[in-house]
Amino acid sequence: MLNFSPIFKSIVLICAFQWTCNVYAQDKGHHVKLISKEHINSSFSPLSTEAIVNEKGDSLISFRENYTIDSVEGQFYILHSSDRHLGIMNRYGNLIIPVLYDDFSRGDERYTPKFHEGIIVLTKARKTILLDTNGNKVTAKEYDFVSDFSEGYAVAKLNGKLGYINQKGNAVSEFHFRDADLFYEGRAKVKKDSLFGFLDKSFRFVIPCIYEDAGNFISGYSWVMKHGKFGCINLKGNQIIPFNYDDRIIFWKDRAKVQTGRKFGIIDTKNHFIIQPLYDEIETQGYDLYGNTFVVNKQGQWGCIDKFGKQVISCMYEKMGLLGLNNGLAAVMLKGKWGYVDANNK
Repeated sequence: MLNFSPIFKSIVLICAFQWTCNVYAQDKGHHVKLISKEHINSSFSPLSTEAIVNEKGDSLISFRENYTIDSVEGQFYILHSSDRHLGIMNRYGNLIIPVLYDDFSRGDERYTPKFHEGIIVLTKARKTILLDTNGNKVTAKEYDFVSDFSEGYAVAKLNGKLGYINQKGNAVSEFHFRDADLFYEGRAKVKKDSLFGFLDKSFRFVIPCIYEDAGNFISGYSWVMKHGKFGCINLKGNQIIPFNYDDRIIFWKDRAKVQTGRKFGIIDTKNHFIIQPLYDEIETQGYDLYGNTFVVNKQGQWGCIDKFGKQVISCMYEKMGLLGLNNGLAAVMLKGKWGYVDANNK
């Protein structure tokens, strides 16, 4: 029997061997291991003979109970039963939430609910129940739906309408919204009378419902739409980017990609073009991580520009990855073959 070093913070299932394995987990000095009498596979399909034991070999969950086990953030273990129910065990082997709640796993897609701000949302017999990390019900009140918590509040549904509850499960707003979102940066997007606006944490409208569509706040800004055009507002509701653009404007730090017609460019928070809208596409993912460069497309060919719009690598490749992702290199495809180039296109 093979023993893997106890270096993992969560239980990991490994498919590499043709005999029984021990897979260890460690969290702050407490060792737990997952044992299977049959082969462990990486597809996370149900294992009919599993057990959780502590480092002394004491069984915490027996082989007979036929649970499939997932780790959640190294602190909790989701127990999936064969009759489509789940419960939660802590890292000390205590079953804090009995295996009575609805399991929405489908095939290889495992349903793994998580604690958010100390509360987990589960369902039983089509009713939503809020539980804390000790397995206690947060409130006796049952809602039709409850979202995860963010910034101290969650969206809840009652009698077909949406509103907000606090971490004690108490309603803190009226339930009269057609659509409602979580709090981000102290603002929650809601829909009323077919238009969107934003609440603050006193549940007053800090930004009225005047927009046809809107996004959540990121870096102090939210995109909004009026008359089919997109602009941007700040946390006070002041318009900082006019409604001149044809797609959502999402700022990261002080930059945002914008679309005018079928072309893309980059603007700053004062609506000045840093990169003119000359490109058929601009990939902004990884901008902050890999050298402050953008992968761009022109007439079907990919290349790379710096944050000021200077061409770093000519648009000549059929496909291109991020520059800097692979030790300062970018993966490129030319004439159907893959290779790597540096910032000098060599």
